Amino acid sequence: MTENVEVERVTIPVELGEGPHWAAVEGALYFVDIFNQNVHRYHPASNTHSKMHIEGGPVTLVVPLMGRQNAFVVSVGRDLAVVTWDDPSKDCVVSRYTTIASVDQKSEGNRFNDGKCDDLGRLWAGTMGKTDVPENLRPDLGNLFILGHDSSVSLMLDK
Repeated sequence: MTENVEVERVTIPVELGEGPHWAAVEGALYFVDIFNQNVHRYHPASNTHSKMHIEGGPVTLVVPLMGRQNAFVVSVGRDLAVVTWDDPSKDCVVSRYTTIASVDQKSEGNRFNDGKCDDLGRLWAGTMGKTDVPENLRPDLGNLFILGHDSSVSLMLDK
């Protein structure tokens, strides 16, 4: 049985969009545009799109922070940070954020790549080495970390 599927563009184009997170409570899709350092929000019910620009480095993951309205854990380069987006329905620029943890300090070119929470609410996030194109990845440079409820970060796997 074949169904007809229609695909339509719902946001402005992005350079490298990744890390989707569906926020069920508000009915919105969050995702990042890594090298343009933006967090995007698409709200299907109102057909609105907004973005938050974060200064400081590639932004590669976004996860709403449980229990805090309009607060998100994001990655900025090698940092995990808490960012507040005062009104997610409007564009904004964030130049200050609260860093929770910095990782891979001895690996200068490393940055976070992606991350998601497990069913216990802990954030698992991985890093990767610097690359000029995806095909030139160095898998021996990446690490996997876990961010606990007490904001402690532990290395779970290296290389």
